[in-house]
Amino acid sequence: MIYKYYTYVYLDPRKPGKYAYLENGFGVDFDYEPFYIGAGKDNRMYNHLEMNKKDNNTIKKGKIKHIQEIGLNPIIFKIYESNNRKNALDIEKFLVKLIGRINNKTGCLSNMTDAGDGGDTLSNHLKKDEINKKVREAKERRTNKILNEIKNIDKDLMLSIYNENLSLEDTRKKYNKNKGTKFTVKSLRIWLKDNNIKRYIKNFKEISEEHFLKNNKILIELLNANISVNATIIKYNEMFDTKFDSFLLNTYCKKYNIKRPKYKSQPNKLNDSFIIDLYFLNFTIYDIMKEYNMIFNTNYSSVPFRQRLNLLNFPNNGAGRGMTKAYKEKLNFIIENQHKKKEFYDKIFW
Repeated sequence: MIYKYYTYVYLDPRKPGKYAYLENGFGVDFDYEPFYIGAGKDNRMYNHLEMNKKDNNTIKKGKIKHIQEIGLNPIIFKIYESNNRKNALDIEKFLVKLIGRINNKTGCLSNMTDAGDGGDTLSNHLKKDEINKKVREAKERRTNKILNEIKNIDKDLMLSIYNENLSLEDTRKKYNKNKGTKFTVKSLRIWLKDNNIKRYIKNFKEISEEHFLKNNKILIELLNANISVNATIIKYNEMFDTKFDSFLLNTYCKKYNIKRPKYKSQPNKLNDSFIIDLYFLNFTIYDIMKEYNMIFNTNYSSVPFRQRLNLLNFPNNGAGRGMTKAYKEKLNFIIENQHKKKEFYDKIFW
């Protein structure tokens, strides 16, 4: 029989263990830590993976993002099915209360509300009007604070600091240090706009060019060390505590006709056994690169590792090898037991 509505759970594959939740003899147990309980129909249970900007649940989105960054996905499955929407929502509400939420310090779930209201968004929230009122009041308080800051500003001091060609953030910090205030960048922007104050500001390209010219000799030595552009700029930034990128370095080299030996990745010189060990630990290409460079004190980019894995016939798509064998077996086990879980809930609640 095909059911229209269901209650589902999101489990964190990074946290295996025994997670049991009981109340008056009724409850659930999972092999991984649960972090979200929901209810819906059709493909609702997979919608959270799309990272919709309208979804205000930053805790849930953050957990999903961190799981996907290591080449995994949340374990998702149905724990109850029914043709009655209210039944699915009741199960959702019961489980959220049983397991507990992070935002009220009662458990590990990222749900924003007690659930059972058909969604985890503001539009479905039972206290929507109250929340909107608080948001409006907070916005009004921030506006009044900005107006007061602008009204009490010392124009001569602000201009003298601002014309030192500092960033807005550095200008704000220096002004606050002199006046003992807590002036914000937003207030500074509004004040500049209201007073129609404009000035020439050096862009990052010009700043980097001046810096490279000043330290040209050291830069040439780094460029001739047969390391990648990314590794070159990383070493340069570490030496001078800067935040330049490879694009600025390439622009500088092109403008001043600075040629360097073509970088050779030399994939055949890599330690194959170490790379393969990391590969089967489900490391991404980027993580393999970082770990290898740290252990062997090298400066390779991700390119030689990708090339080497291809030569050894290990498929990769830039994000590691996907699910491990053990993870696949665990996922199949959970899917096979969905029907048993449904029968269990039928006995408990009806």
